[in-house]
Parts: sequence; structure tokens; C-alpha cells
Amino acid sequence: MDRSARAELLPSLAALLEDAPFHVMCQTLEAVRIAGPPGEAARHVHAALKRSVAQGRPHAAELSWNTLMEIDAAAKEAAAKEVAALVPAGGPRVMVAGCAVLGGSRADRRTVVPALVAVLESDDLEAAVAAAKALVRFGRAPAAVPVLIKRLEEDKYPLLVRPCIQALAANRAEAVSAIPVLRTVLNERRYGRFGDGYIAREIMRALRAMGEPGEEAIAMALAEGSRGAAWAFEQVKEKGTTRLRDILRDEDARAVTRAAKVLGRLEADARDAVPALIQVLDRKGAEAEAAAALIRIGHGGETLAVTRLIGMAERENDDNDLASLAKFLSGLTRSVRHREDLAHGVARALLEILKKKGERSAPEAIEALAELGPLAAEAVPELQQYVGTSSPLAVGAVEALDEITGRR
Repeated sequence: MDRSARAELLPSLAALLEDAPFHVMCQTLEAVRIAGPPGEAARHVHAALKRSVAQGRPHAAELSWNTLMEIDAAAKEAAAKEVAALVPAGGPRVMVAGCAVLGGSRADRRTVVPALVAVLESDDLEAAVAAAKALVRFGRAPAAVPVLIKRLEEDKYPLLVRPCIQALAANRAEAVSAIPVLRTVLNERRYGRFGDGYIAREIMRALRAMGEPGEEAIAMALAEGSRGAAWAFEQVKEKGTTRLRDILRDEDARAVTRAAKVLGRLEADARDAVPALIQVLDRKGAEAEAAAALIRIGHGGETLAVTRLIGMAERENDDNDLASLAKFLSGLTRSVRHREDLAHGVARALLEILKKKGERSAPEAIEALAELGPLAAEAVPELQQYVGTSSPLAVGAVEALDEITGRR
């Protein structure tokens, strides 16, 4: 078909664009692009773009924009201004469609960002999410930072929080004013273990992009075993423990616990944190992790830490809490094997738990005593009470005795 014949088809093709389903629109836009001439084709596609935004059809709008850029890239700024003018005054669907176009438009920031910010401030959640995602795609937008911070302060909806954090990360050092609210979101742990992991990773990436060491995000990444923890660990080693020591004075016991856990993993590299960790031994809810950190660091305070763990085992009477403590002590067995005094202290704490004969805690204590082997010799008389009985602890006790007495 020659060029003139194709041009004659343009009015018919343009008519198809008016209310076509998306799959028809895909084929028709391509046909319009090929039929040309470029100026005439661009005019029809431009009209389809405005119509799709006004009708609240995000996929059709984005497809029209991409086709228009293929035909006439010089029309970008004028088309972006028209879309930006439609967005704030439209309903939620118009806002979503406009965001789909503007986010990937690469048009002038002065045109795009005010329109996206207006949608981000909208009361409609779907539109606000679309605006946040569009800002992520668009990239640097310093004017949006205050509104992104406000949405993080006010909203707890994860589908909005996550792109807001990502959009702040895209602004790098120009978004450092967001660091306090990012810290708050991290500490609130709003979304359950699975959701918190995702949010923590986004916050860690954002802090990294801002050039902020972000030790608190690093602490959570390490404590939760998040992806990126290897990078986080190296950052702490490189930057030092000053910020983590500051976190040890935080009012939030969860933040203190995470910081103590990271310091413990640093072992001797965290020796300068020992005095601060000794102070944390008096903090209910964080004392166990502080004790573990002192034992792993090994530069003073270990004996005091073991004494505190024994005291916790003696005072606690709730079976679930005792089971958790026994499991926690089990994780320390490797760290104390090189020092008999510490190993005997951990064994004594486990023995105190075993003597309380809890349904959940006693099996955990027996298993941990077995891991200590001969260093748990003082537990032998208590364990022998179960041998040859019908107690559910009998099998575990025999296995622990074999490990402790070296019969294996």
C-alpha cells in the first residue's frame, strides 16, 4: 500500500481510537504510527492521549504517550503540560492515569513534579500510591520530599509507605531531612515480621542512597537476617560503633536489643561498647542480648553478664519465657566453650530452668546442656533423675548424659 493510500486510512483509524478496548488500541496506535504522515499521526495520537487520561485509563494513556514519543519526541513538553493540567482537577482514576504517563515522561521537572505532588496529597489512597510510584520512576524531585515525609508520618498502609521510601531514596542527599521519620517507621514495626523485613530493606537502601551510615537500619538488617546484611555488617565495621552505642541509650528496648545484637556479632571490634552494654544489663527487655554481646566481645563484663543470665533464670517462672531463655542460652554455647567459668555459668542458668520442669522449657534446657558437653557436668545429677522413667524428658536426658560424660 503506497503512502497516500495509508494516509487515507488515518481518519478511520483515529475514529477507532476513541472508545477502543485496550487490545484494539494497541494495534490501532501502531497502525496510526505507520500510516503517517508524522504530523497528522501525532495529532491523532495526542488526542488519544488526552482522552485516555480524561477517561481514567492508565494503560491506554501510557501506551499513547509512548507512541507519541516515537512519532514526535519534540512534542514531549507540550503534551506533558496538558496531562499535568488534567491531573489535579480530575477524579481518582484521572489522577492514576496521569501519574502513569508523567512518571515515565522524563519531561521538565517544573511541569511534572507539582502535578504528582498534588496527587500524592490526595485523600484517595489508590491515587496517592500511583503518585508515589510515579515519583520513583521519575527520579530526583526535591520539591516532593516534604510531602513524602508527611505521608510517611501519617500513613501506615504498606503499599503507600514502600514507594514513598523509594521516592525519598531517589532524591539521595537532598532527602536527608527524612532520616528522623525513617527511623520512626523502622522502630514502630507496623507490618508484622514479613512486612517489616521489606520495609527495613527499603529504609536501609534509602539511608545508603542518602550517604547516611544508617546504623539502626543496619542493626535491623543484621538482626532479622535481611538480604543486604553482609553490606550492613561491613558498614558498621568501617564506620565504627559510635552510632550503635548511642542507640543503646534509646528509650525503645527493641532498638537497644537490635544494636546489642550487632555489637555482639562484631565481637572484639566492638570492645569500645563494653561500658555502654554493661549499663544495658539493667534494662528489662534488653538485658539478655546485652549479656550475650558482652560474652561474645570478651573484653570485660563477661562474668557480670553470666551472673545476670543466671539471675534471669532464677527469677522467671513463666514456662514460655523460660523456653525462650533456654533457646537463647543455647545460642551462646559456642561462645563460652573457651572459658570454663563462663561455660559453667551458662550451665547453671540452664540447670535452674531444668529444675522448674516446664513442659516447653525443660526440653530446651536439656538440649542446650547437651551442646555444652563435659562443661555441663554439674547438671548430671538432675538429668539422671529422668533415666529409666516414663517421662517425656527421659530420651533427651539420656542423650545429654552421653554427651556430658563422653560415652558417645
